[in-house]
Amino acid sequence: MIDLLIKEAWYTIQRNFVKALKAYNISDAECYVILAIPKEGINATLIPQSVGLAKGSVSRTLNKLYSKGFISRNADSFDKRAAIIRLTDDGVIKRKEIKVLIVSYREFISLKVGEDVIGQIGEGLKLLVVETKKAATVNFGDD
Repeated sequence: MIDLLIKEAWYTIQRNFVKALKAYNISDAECYVILAIPKEGINATLIPQSVGLAKGSVSRTLNKLYSKGFISRNADSFDKRAAIIRLTDDGVIKRKEIKVLIVSYREFISLKVGEDVIGQIGEGLKLLVVETKKAATVNFGDD
C-alpha cells in the first residue's frame, strides 16, 4: 500500500510541476538540467548522473536548451574533446524564474499540508530509503 501512495504522491506533484512549467515554455527535463548547471559551468558528461536522466535524454535536452539560447557549449581547456556547459544570460534568468516557481509551489504545499506533516513525511521517507537499501540483499522469494 505504501508503494502505491508514494507513487501517486510523486506523480501528482510531478504532473502539477510540469503543468506549471508550461507557462515558462520549458519541460521538466530542461528544468532539471538548468538547475544542475553551476555558475562556473559543468562538464556535459557529468549532467546525466546529477539529474538522473539517461545520456541520450540529456543530449537531446542540451540541444533544446542550446537552440533556445539558455546554454553555451565551450571546449574544456584541459580536454578539447569534452564540452563545458554554461548558462547564458537568458539561462540565468530562466533559472531564477524556475527557482521562484519551486519556492512558491513548496509554500503552497506547506500551507495546505503543514510543515509538521511535511517534516514527518520526510523523516519517514528517509527511514524507508535506508531500510529498503538494507533489504536489497534479502531474498523474499520461496527459493
